[in-house]
Amino acid sequence: MKGLNEILKLTAHTCPNECMDLVMEHSAQCLDNDQRGRVMYVSIASWLTALNGFQSLKPQVAIYAEHLYKTYSRLNALREELRNARLVRK
Repeated sequence: MKGLNEILKLTAHTCPNECMDLVMEHSAQCLDNDQRGRVMYVSIASWLTALNGFQSLKPQVAIYAEHLYKTYSRLNALREELRNARLVRK
């Protein structure tokens, strides 16, 4: 899903909040509909990393990453990917 990362980077310049909303909705939808696995977790972390490059979105990304880390505490691979992407400090 590298394509989505590039689209997010381009679009977030003009629509940062909409991009953040999209990532939050899509990642929650995937996780809640049992679309789980390392590939999905890497994708979620990479989407958040792409948005974390925008200063205006850093606080939102940090809050959402922390939310994922706590809410899906049983998904060790997700937590690991969030740590590897340096989106959470644990």
